[in-house]
Amino acid sequence: MTADLALKSLSDALDDPWGLISPSFYDTAHVVRAWSRNPERVPPALGAPALAFLLDRQNPDGSWGRPSTPRAYRLVPTLAAAVALSARTRSAPAAAAAEHDRVLAALRHGLSHLTAQPVPRPDDMPDTVAVEYLVPALFEELHARLADASPGDAARVEHAMRPFVPWRGLLRLLREHVRAGAAVPVQRDHCWEIFDAEDAPVPVPPFRDGSVVCSPAATAAALARCDRDVPAAEKYLALSPPALGGAQPVVLPLVVFERVWVLTALLHAGIPLSTSVRAAAVAALRPFWTPAGVGAAPGLAIEADDTANYLLALLRLGEEPDLSCLLAFEDEAVFRTYHTAERNVSVSTNAHVLEALTAGMARRPGLAAQFAAPAAKARDFVLDSQTTDGHWVDKWHASPLYATSCAVFALLPSSDPRIGRAVRRTTDWLLSTQRRDGSWGRWCGTLEETSYAVTILARHGHGRGGSAVRTAVERGLRFLDAASGSEPDDDARTPLWHSKELYSPLRLVGALVLGARHAARRYLEGRD
Repeated sequence: MTADLALKSLSDALDDPWGLISPSFYDTAHVVRAWSRNPERVPPALGAPALAFLLDRQNPDGSWGRPSTPRAYRLVPTLAAAVALSARTRSAPAAAAAEHDRVLAALRHGLSHLTAQPVPRPDDMPDTVAVEYLVPALFEELHARLADASPGDAARVEHAMRPFVPWRGLLRLLREHVRAGAAVPVQRDHCWEIFDAEDAPVPVPPFRDGSVVCSPAATAAALARCDRDVPAAEKYLALSPPALGGAQPVVLPLVVFERVWVLTALLHAGIPLSTSVRAAAVAALRPFWTPAGVGAAPGLAIEADDTANYLLALLRLGEEPDLSCLLAFEDEAVFRTYHTAERNVSVSTNAHVLEALTAGMARRPGLAAQFAAPAAKARDFVLDSQTTDGHWVDKWHASPLYATSCAVFALLPSSDPRIGRAVRRTTDWLLSTQRRDGSWGRWCGTLEETSYAVTILARHGHGRGGSAVRTAVERGLRFLDAASGSEPDDDARTPLWHSKELYSPLRLVGALVLGARHAARRYLEGRD
């Protein structure tokens, strides 16, 4: 039954051209900001539900974002919401007095949170997408909007912004380069809204299929700057799923990522795929391929993480794709995520490259002449990145459980004697970090993190015949069974993936849970 539900989640992913993603306060706020700037281009049908979502979802402490996450993770969505509400206070029609009062009250509450001491500092900030540009861009706009209407609030915002002065310099330099005609760096083209400053606007970027690089925030900002109607952009922003209640996701679509990650999650959990399912999956993935690789969705930058996992999926489906495009991401000691330099190297990217190359060489041993050395490079980096207590961390995810899962599944097919020791350390770490209720989680027990832990232990935990692993799997399974009916806002469903703010790929999380339950039951029944 569990396997059937998991296969249904894969079928849904293969049929969905957009992907299923949690709501983003940041992107929703940018729709409100754009609506307030230019209601002719961004109509009330888009802006009003977005505003209602922000007003309804403010936390008791004045912030926006999941209360279960640290304050630093809530800085970007709270800044974005404050900017949007400050824009709305100046644009709402006089007849909407009740709305104005509510917006103003929410803004003041948000400002109190933003300026409460001690404010987060750059060293406190998580490695989310473009955080060193988003924070100063939002702070500067908020300060500018408050300067005339509320000088006291503006002064407090300026004080809170002081630790981020170096980041303001980075933003200024990037904006100057783009205004001078330089191309937007590939890692920043998803963030066009940071160039949308009223005092020095840049040309509106092109829309592709209605969006600016699959970003609702960038699309809304660009649409508000247009001097003409862009029906495709309005249609794109109206695609937000009804389940999000008027909010926008942080990226749309996420179709390649969702299909590939759901597929590999089920394969890692040991769920068998029929010939017809494999054929359907290949047919659903093939259209996205380019000789250089793939991105998370059409229009997003091609990068090694999605490319490697995409190639791995095809290999596991019985195909024989050309893996050589991965070598374009090879550096002296690691594999980069992008073709250009990046701030931090990704463990999960190197793990996925290693897993794809290892699978390719297992299928065709003759490929070892080309790929053995690159695979060894990725394997060495992953092994060297393991912490002394047995886990890994990664820039694409808040939880070490994700990076640890990527590393374990990538390392296991190799014969390197160091891998056995690494898995033993991982098993010990998992056993020592399980919570009282049977869950795992960085901030609280979550379905996603528990799924990673249970799948690792049930499939490959060191000493799987021992009572400690068996007891941990039993307790984890009980948590998964009990929490699977939790509501979207429950702590058990805390978003953990890094984009401009934390988000959850909802269909993937569902597949991870189903896969973990399947793996656990087979293990406990002695069938695996």
